[in-house]
Amino acid sequence: MNEIAHVGELGYELVDFKKGFLSKPDFGSVIEQWVSQYYESGLSPEDYLKKNEEKIDRIVAKVKKANMFVTPTLIVPKIVEEQVFEKDLFLKRTELKYLYKGFMSEYLAGQNPYNLQISRICKKMANQILDKDCHNFYRAFYGSSKLFVKNLHDSGVPLLLSTDTPALTVAVVLGFSAMEELQNYVDLGFSPYEAIKTGTYNAGLESLPLIFKSSLSEELYKLVLNKSSVEELNKKYSDIKRDSSSFYSVEETELNDLGYKLLNQSLYKESIEIFRINTIEFPKSFNSFDSLGEAYMKAGKKEEAIKNYQKSIELNPNNNNGIKMLKKLK
Repeated sequence: MNEIAHVGELGYELVDFKKGFLSKPDFGSVIEQWVSQYYESGLSPEDYLKKNEEKIDRIVAKVKKANMFVTPTLIVPKIVEEQVFEKDLFLKRTELKYLYKGFMSEYLAGQNPYNLQISRICKKMANQILDKDCHNFYRAFYGSSKLFVKNLHDSGVPLLLSTDTPALTVAVVLGFSAMEELQNYVDLGFSPYEAIKTGTYNAGLESLPLIFKSSLSEELYKLVLNKSSVEELNKKYSDIKRDSSSFYSVEETELNDLGYKLLNQSLYKESIEIFRINTIEFPKSFNSFDSLGEAYMKAGKKEEAIKNYQKSIELNPNNNNGIKMLKKLK
């Protein structure tokens, strides 16, 4: 399963872990380091999120490139925040009557695991914490989770509805939690249609074996065989990238092979478009730019060929073929 189970796990990437920490990581020590670094920054929750916006964008880009699904599970940190910091609000939840016997007595006695864990961290780090109960840190933590979800959605990463039910110590209840999770997505700018797809269409895609995954290069080649124009190739590619429900494998070697297949048939415009798409998908691949340079060269477009060969050499100064072609073109 190619999936990130909780969007909060992506937040770990915002933590600058101390040397040696990763040998035996656990949730408690991760949070301790995160709390410490948050309060060392001296930032408000809002300013902390602004400071990390670019970093969050880079993390989202990595997830997108890895073709991964993400289950946001925003309901869990939302309910935990109420349990620990907004007790009156938590106690008004109508679904509490469905929790296991003994939950409420345990919670009211302060023995719920989340109360205990956050209380322990706050006491341990009392000299660093300015707001006594760590609520500002939690606002930053939950805020980063919501920002991750919004950016993942806007970037076209497929999201899956999940609520951790039955996570008994969190107090998520079947049915109630799913409805509230969907509302969380709508509050972040999803349309109701996009929200419900996380629990229907996207969930179906995630369960499909990879053998049923369509190949981007195959889809584009079908258009070429049907005598489609370069504009239609570009539109198909744009549609695939824009639709978060699309489930295509994107392989550099497949696109490169297709480009040369078309180039060898003197289909210059089509081959250039395929190689161009490859450079978009794999912008750090010197070979993709080298191939695009060759297509432009054979199409008689000298300036474009030089530009792409130069980019290829910039990415790999040892690209002897690119160096040779540049000398030939100049």
